[in-house]
Amino acid sequence: MEPAAGGVWLNGEKLTLRSVDTMFRAAQLVGQAVREVFAADGASLSAQGVGFDISLMLGGQIGGQAGAGRRGSS
Repeated sequence: MEPAAGGVWLNGEKLTLRSVDTMFRAAQLVGQAVREVFAADGASLSAQGVGFDISLMLGGQIGGQAGAGRRGSS
């Protein structure tokens, strides 16, 4: 599968970080994007002796949803 321009296919849907409805889906989307890049470029990188190592931190808030620090009333 080739990486999709303007989105990533995940479970039959073409999604972007702007279109997901939960942070969990955002994490799944980022993971799928990384897998697609590896599928497209991993063999070439390996042939050149370059490893495919990645560390990511994903954070944010989905519009309208309360963040972890804002749950409940004060």
